[in-house]
Amino acid sequence: MILFTGDLFLGNSKIQIDNEILSLINNSNYIVSNFESVWKDDTLPKREDKGSILQFERNSLDNYLSQVKSKLIFTLGNNHIHDLGERGLQQTREFLKNYKNIILFGAGYYSEIIKPYIIESNKKKIAVLCLSTDEPEVMSKLATDKFQGVLDYNDIRISEVIKNIKKTVDYFVIIPHWGREYIDYPAVQIRNKAYSWIDAGADIVIGHHPHVIQGKEQYKGKWIYYSLGNYIFPEFYTKNGLKQSWKPENNQSILLEINFLDNISIKETGLEFDIKSNTLLNNAKSLKIFYNKSKLLDRSLITIKRYFGIWERNYLEKISNQYDESNNIINRYLPKHREYSRLGYFFIRLLKKIKGK
Repeated sequence: MILFTGDLFLGNSKIQIDNEILSLINNSNYIVSNFESVWKDDTLPKREDKGSILQFERNSLDNYLSQVKSKLIFTLGNNHIHDLGERGLQQTREFLKNYKNIILFGAGYYSEIIKPYIIESNKKKIAVLCLSTDEPEVMSKLATDKFQGVLDYNDIRISEVIKNIKKTVDYFVIIPHWGREYIDYPAVQIRNKAYSWIDAGADIVIGHHPHVIQGKEQYKGKWIYYSLGNYIFPEFYTKNGLKQSWKPENNQSILLEINFLDNISIKETGLEFDIKSNTLLNNAKSLKIFYNKSKLLDRSLITIKRYFGIWERNYLEKISNQYDESNNIINRYLPKHREYSRLGYFFIRLLKKIKGK
């Protein structure tokens, strides 16, 4: 049995896992998570084109590993693995390789990451390929033969790789880091990419990045999970020291329990990460949200043309709300800061503005 989760960020927090969920995790052969952060190093320059720099510390990882005993597979093909540049990626890989219970893949030189990682479970070989994009809604750094990065989901070789590797394995899994953050449904272009991978021979697609649950869809008998949501993701401070506060929907996720036997069997569990106690809990509400969103992805009920209208309205509503919140007078002028009081930070910004900085 292999478990698949959404986005995992540990920061410097001590995470607790509910006993029921922990039992499920520790009864699995592997747990595959998108590891969305870099090893903390204050000497390295931070990415200038990103507002949030996600770093983890040893104590938070050790705390997580003290509870999780199954084999951990961390996929690094995401947009935060370069928060401290290529050197940050290298240090993260070097640091995590010291842990015997952790397997890494998804980031490196192009020649490395174009080759899927092979998991063996229940006497079956499962190929796993991680993808992302440098498009504006994600902004991952792409790998070349001279730069360690992630694999572009627009790479023309992907279909060829799927077809060739599928001849030597039992199943092929695609794990894309994709889509627009906070939007409830995948764009039509995203759906079409998933179809193309299944057309090439992929057996399942399991995505993340939007920080919310999106639905699932069946295409040619194969399942596509567009976003599993935030698995574990404590609140954090941005590069400018401002507090990133999650909404309830950002703390919900889906855990997939997959058995790769003669057929693929999947069990879905709803989760919630309680940001007040930093505890991962079972939550049936998350599962209900997931199923409701999935209904709109059923092409036998909703045509693509009608779906686009639904998606567009949701997109515009979410974007409008984000701008409304950022323009809220308290959020805009008196944001919560790591080091200063709201009023103190306001006067610091005002003084910089007067000085022309």
